[in-house]
Amino acid sequence: MIYKYSSHSKFISMIIFGLIASMQQIIVAYMVQTLTNIATQRSFSDLPQILLITVSGLLITFLASLIFNRLKTDAIQEANTTLRLGILKGMLKQTSDENTASLGYLTTDFKLLETNRFDAEIEIMMQAYMIVFALGYALSVNWLVTLLFLVGSCLPMISSSFFQKKIQTASENWTNANDKYVSHIKNFLAGSSTFKLYGKQDNAVKKNRVFINQLEAALRKMNLLNLDTVS
Repeated sequence: MIYKYSSHSKFISMIIFGLIASMQQIIVAYMVQTLTNIATQRSFSDLPQILLITVSGLLITFLASLIFNRLKTDAIQEANTTLRLGILKGMLKQTSDENTASLGYLTTDFKLLETNRFDAEIEIMMQAYMIVFALGYALSVNWLVTLLFLVGSCLPMISSSFFQKKIQTASENWTNANDKYVSHIKNFLAGSSTFKLYGKQDNAVKKNRVFINQLEAALRKMNLLNLDTVS
């Protein structure tokens, strides 16, 4: 959406500098790994060169992130300006009553659009860069351990897909049990004067225990499924 309503050249520049800025974590990981190898192998003669490379890399990514932030805010500003002008142009063709309802688009709705759409698009783009770089670096360092880690990370999602239907069914059962419980509580309270007149409060409480047990059993089953899925 930002690409559509902002300068295409600035958007492409933002992608390039965002790509460079997202390499910061890779440089830090490389620095930690290299310094660990130097300390283990006691090859301290390589230390100045490694420090020069890492410091230069961190400085470049830092500058890239500053430029990226400025291009990002410029792109959002241009997109907002284009949309505001377009909305106003459309409002001038409507009646005053319709414009009253549409006025919110030019105020609070735009801030929500900026936060929930523009920022989200850019954040997704940056996270995608980081995932690609991190995965590529991890595979280059030790592909076997990386693959085992990925498989282990996917296991909870796979198990969750098996439990998902059961969790939905358990949730529906709990909702139905809760509705019955609330309905009977209302009935008991509506007839409280009658129970008090004949001294049948204990019988009402005893009868209500059945619905409480059903409700708590449904809740327990739903909680167990949620805990098993998380575990």
